[in-house]
Amino acid sequence: MIQRTYRDMPVNDIKTAGFNLPVRTTPAALEQLKVQVLAAGGILSPVHIDGNGVLADGHRRVAVARELQMETVPAFIWPEWKAEALWVWLNAGSMDITPSQWFAAVFHGLPLDTANMPMSIRRRIERLSELLDHEELARLIELGRSPTIIDTAAYVARYCERDGDPAFLKRTINWFIDTQSQFSARRAIGEEAPPDLIIEAIEEGSQIHSQWSME
Repeated sequence: MIQRTYRDMPVNDIKTAGFNLPVRTTPAALEQLKVQVLAAGGILSPVHIDGNGVLADGHRRVAVARELQMETVPAFIWPEWKAEALWVWLNAGSMDITPSQWFAAVFHGLPLDTANMPMSIRRRIERLSELLDHEELARLIELGRSPTIIDTAAYVARYCERDGDPAFLKRTINWFIDTQSQFSARRAIGEEAPPDLIIEAIEEGSQIHSQWSME
């Protein structure tokens, strides 16, 4: 049975999830909710928080609470869940599920109808599961990364003529995570940087820059 507890959670103790889209908490997005909260005399619907104090659902409510300088918000605490997986479970069936959320659902074994998962996402998740160990997959999930990261890794491998080398693909994915180099790798390839430089950066875990140097 899925367990949760209820408490009034101090707003300052709530951590914002990395997968929260900024558009959700712009001033325009918050204005109507702020009017409703003021009319009701407070936030009535509890937010949902994982076992690490990370907000899974209720980003607008917490943003309004901070703006109105409220000390606490009503909250359900789910001690055995991670925020990304909890968000998927709470919202399944009510809105579109993104690739990163499908990834989290499969990883955590959530009770979703995976028959509705796009085949392209399923294949990417299966490929990642073949390449990476449990801890590496968990790190991707926690960062909210999409399973399409395998496509960028394969693109880099082809450019470096290392296509078909699973060990190189795995190192490339971990390089993306460790150095935040996914975008710079695509840019480097687009500007025809030397493949040897990219390979060296991946092997050494270094960053690459537009002048095609490493640090």
